[in-house]
Amino acid sequence: MFKPSLEEVKALAKKYNKIPIRLEMYMDFQTPIAILSRIKEEYDRYFMLESIEGGEKIARYTFIGCNPKANFFVKDGKSFYVTREKVSCSEENPLKVLKGILEGYKAPKLEGLPPFTGGAVGYFGYETVKYVEKLKLSNKDELQAADMKLMFFDEIIAFDHFKQKLILIFNVDTKSGAIEEAYSEGKRRLEELAEFISRPTKRRKVQFEEELSFESNTSKEAFMKRVEKAKEYIRNGDIFQVVLSQVFKAKLESNLFDVYRVLRTINPSPYMYLMQFDDLQLAGASPETLVKVQGSVVTTMPIAGTRPRGKTPEEDALLDEELLKDTKELAEHNMLVDLARNDLGRISEFNTVEVIDYMVLKKFSHVTHITSTVQGKLKKGLTSIDAIRSILPAGTLSGAPKVRAMEIIEELEESRRGVYGGAIGYIGYDGNLDTCIAIRTVVKKDGYAYIQAGGGIVLDSIPEKEYEESVNKGAAVLEAMKKVREIL
Repeated sequence: MFKPSLEEVKALAKKYNKIPIRLEMYMDFQTPIAILSRIKEEYDRYFMLESIEGGEKIARYTFIGCNPKANFFVKDGKSFYVTREKVSCSEENPLKVLKGILEGYKAPKLEGLPPFTGGAVGYFGYETVKYVEKLKLSNKDELQAADMKLMFFDEIIAFDHFKQKLILIFNVDTKSGAIEEAYSEGKRRLEELAEFISRPTKRRKVQFEEELSFESNTSKEAFMKRVEKAKEYIRNGDIFQVVLSQVFKAKLESNLFDVYRVLRTINPSPYMYLMQFDDLQLAGASPETLVKVQGSVVTTMPIAGTRPRGKTPEEDALLDEELLKDTKELAEHNMLVDLARNDLGRISEFNTVEVIDYMVLKKFSHVTHITSTVQGKLKKGLTSIDAIRSILPAGTLSGAPKVRAMEIIEELEESRRGVYGGAIGYIGYDGNLDTCIAIRTVVKKDGYAYIQAGGGIVLDSIPEKEYEESVNKGAAVLEAMKKVREIL
């Protein structure tokens, strides 16, 4: 049975122009990976979003999308909105252009549907900040990726892991006024989608490079010199902290699908994603929310302070106690909480910003982090794009004060960051937003894989240890890539 009915859709069309209709199926013979395996053979653009809460328990929903109806991307300051009918180009501020596109959609929140029912999925790169702040970003652009890249999906496959069912969603576009035809088209597409995902999955042979050889874009000595230069800026009072990173690059022809399969197994995280765009692919497992918007509530969750998980509950408890007594970790965390409050304060109603969870230990598969949750109420007239404008990039990937830290990053790092340090996630047709920080992510483009990782530099940082930390942070993704043939 299709829900809502045609008559209900006609009533909703008086107020909304994107109305999600759904068809539900039992999922006991299906898995997200099996369906994604079929989709990647049939479609050239798709995505998958998953979540493992606390690194241990699967979240309620997994989302898969294919066959986007439109694409939005930004290159060299120009934004392009490409639909099946036309290509629009603008030299206006890209965030303003995107905000206008998204504000053209009005979707209801219907009972029985997951939090995401359709909309834009993709990334906002680190360099998106140049459309907000007056920063000169002229470093070498080796990746040549778009500053922002989003795909708009009308068709969504949602796995409800609690109720063990599949929810197939199609967004009926009522702008033309031909509601009956649009509703019939939606039903037809849902039936086709149901038939497609019900097909048996063919066993496929894993094809992946026998050996991967990663090279960094910097030497250990050069990285340590940059740490010393950053500490000099801290001593001079320019900044309190700055995040420096390095890039690991390897030749790779294979699809990242199998890398993602391994990554989700060895490094389960709150945000896990595989995205195939027209010219690049990315896969990752990020622990950290950048910003969420649900209705008028805007939330960010800074993470700073880390210890490895103990081998026993007793060792875990001792490491937790040690972490909460580490003055360096606590000072860094408090600085980032203050930065988050300031970021939200710019877009929130007066006196609504509050820290609702302060310095809570959260356990993930391999590490324990100190996390805090900061919330506010969006000012009237502001949207999810304003939240991105205010918060990107996260203080945990730039430093503090943020603008000066980014100027120093531009001076000390060799190349543009691209996807790294930006945001990955979705913006729904209903205006809701959920994004993570783009870390622990591999980007594949033009036959090469790129992994970037770094750490926060403070006054008492030891250069060699900071270098080792940046290598270790990239290790989870490097390990996943090297284990594809071994595990699969």
